[in-house]
Amino acid sequence: MLQSPPAAVAAPSPAPAPSVSPAASPGISPTPHPPVIIPDVPCFPVTAQLAAISFNPSNPIVVTQLQPFIIALPIVEGTGYYWNLRNPQSEVQPPPPKVARWLGMQSIPNAGYANPADKPGTPRVVGGGATDLFLFTTDNPGSTQLIFDLLPPGGLTPTATKTFTVEVAPRQMVC
Repeated sequence: MLQSPPAAVAAPSPAPAPSVSPAASPGISPTPHPPVIIPDVPCFPVTAQLAAISFNPSNPIVVTQLQPFIIALPIVEGTGYYWNLRNPQSEVQPPPPKVARWLGMQSIPNAGYANPADKPGTPRVVGGGATDLFLFTTDNPGSTQLIFDLLPPGGLTPTATKTFTVEVAPRQMVC
């Protein structure tokens, strides 16, 4: 036997909330509306993958905070001479706040001196030209000087010195 569903019972309508005005109830303030949260507009830092490669110490290196840069110095391979980044703590004056941080160095043979007939792994001829690439990143805004000494084999007196000025601007955000 089929039974019919029970008759729909109307739910009682809720009684209207009494309106409370601040004047009518001293000491009770109306409930404020919940704050409206507007989602943040996404902001992106303006940072290039590699900001600069500098060959010329007479031009300052201008970068933004957290941008890497390279200083390229010519060298003759196989002679024993090498470029050395001077330690700022050895200077008489106190070191500046950390503006640039050295990440590493790589020597790259100049293509003009490579023999195209050589197979990979063939030792280079002594006296071939190369470029020492010093990679840095920037930590803080400011200005500093990076001093490189060209040292002879076993020697402590530089035969040449190059000073690069680095100017680091604060990091920019684009929203």
